[in-house]
Amino acid sequence: MVEEAPVDTTSAIARGSRAAEGVVIDKALERVVPWGFLISIGALVGAAFPRETRAVTKMAMRNSFRATEWLRGMSAEAMEKGQDVFVEARSE
Repeated sequence: MVEEAPVDTTSAIARGSRAAEGVVIDKALERVVPWGFLISIGALVGAAFPRETRAVTKMAMRNSFRATEWLRGMSAEAMEKGQDVFVEARSE
């Protein structure tokens, strides 16, 4: 078994080293694994009750599409307002 030396993540990321990529991937996996677990439980429930979950899934997907469109509109509006403020501040 090979022991790895501790990696200073900020300087390693700035240099773009392989060790930093591994650290970033590990941190990403730590965040993804709980969601993967919840998705697998949802898939099992969906397989157990296909008729009941179909309607709920369609409703959730429709609502998520609506929320995504709303969020895109709000973020575009916020970006435009931010750009306007930046231009005004720069012109003064």
